[in-house]
Amino acid sequence: MNATLGFGPIQLTWRFDPRDPRWAPFRTAYGAWLSDAVPHLVIDAEAGAPAANSAGPPLTDSLIRCRTVNGRDFDLGEGLVRGTVSGQGQVECTIAPILLSGVGLRVLEQFFYLLFYEAALGGAAHESAAPFLMHGAAVLSGDRVHVFSGPPQAGKSTAAANSRPRAILTDECVAIIPGPGGPRAAGTPVNPSCAERTPGEGPLGAVHLLEKASAHALLPIATAQAVPRLVPEIMLPLRLLETDLGLGMARALDRALLLCRARLVHLLRLRPDPGFWSLLEESRAGR
Repeated sequence: MNATLGFGPIQLTWRFDPRDPRWAPFRTAYGAWLSDAVPHLVIDAEAGAPAANSAGPPLTDSLIRCRTVNGRDFDLGEGLVRGTVSGQGQVECTIAPILLSGVGLRVLEQFFYLLFYEAALGGAAHESAAPFLMHGAAVLSGDRVHVFSGPPQAGKSTAAANSRPRAILTDECVAIIPGPGGPRAAGTPVNPSCAERTPGEGPLGAVHLLEKASAHALLPIATAQAVPRLVPEIMLPLRLLETDLGLGMARALDRALLLCRARLVHLLRLRPDPGFWSLLEESRAGR
């Protein structure tokens, strides 16, 4: 069976045995993102036991903290996901069944990030034009996407939850697509527990760096202050984390500067209610 999973602008086609009931929760969790689109990357996936020497790390630990990449071979979670990039646009892997349901799906998402960058960087004529990922919530308001970003507990999920009835694209991972007309932003299927998330994308209206406060305020922020806060939220390709962290951080800096040069970055102080949207709408009306 082929199931093409839209991950922002990247299409990942999973090929697996539909007779294997262990894949049913995977198909349910990401059903809204499955389509017949032309894939950027094909994943031949097999549900199988972890490597014999795997101690089976707790699923509460992120796979990205437990990884090895050796040329085209990779191992995440000490055998929970293992495989190889066998050719252009092709990945072969074995996934431990524990990752195909429940909390395991959240751990499997670390593998999604690897696949996203494998496809995005492999298909871009210039690396600077390739889509990239950043931590954040994304909400489609009118024809523009607002991204809410910041460290843990800054209020990303709170901002998303207080954005109804607007379309919540994601509460965790946003795909940013550079382009000559300015960046676009797209939701991703990350976090099945966010029941209100829905596929969608649009021109990037703003990136709001969040701070909790006793009153809502939308404020300008200088590039010198914005960049150190943006860089940690830019997600890096797995290979750079393994082989050249310095280059990875330089690329994260480039992405942060891209957003600042587009004059899209603001500081948003908010309390846990929907009142901040009146500020965002007033700001857009005043442009």
